[in-house]
Amino acid sequence: MTDMTDVTDVTDVTETRVSLTVDGRAVEVPAGTTIHKACEAAGIDTPTLCWAENLTPVNVCRVCVVEVEGSRALVPSCAREAEDEMVVETDSERVRHSRRMVLEFLGSGVDLD
Repeated sequence: MTDMTDVTDVTDVTETRVSLTVDGRAVEVPAGTTIHKACEAAGIDTPTLCWAENLTPVNVCRVCVVEVEGSRALVPSCAREAEDEMVVETDSERVRHSRRMVLEFLGSGVDLD
């Protein structure tokens, strides 16, 4: 006969989730999910240069920045975790301007000759 005193019941284990709003859409994702992944879950494409599924985010390209309500600075969506009741804008004028400046800066160092 097997001793059942050391068996853990996993049927009651529930995943903690956070609810946020991305571009006006309600999104619910597991706690610890990045804003970038929350955007994907909402069907919103957020551009990136230095992010890939098999890499650790390094926050260097700044192309994936988004605007988070209450945050003074734009935040990198590839590294910042989604928080409960967070409100995110991925395509505001401020975000577009920042992305344009970053891409212009990155492109200015390329010698096409």
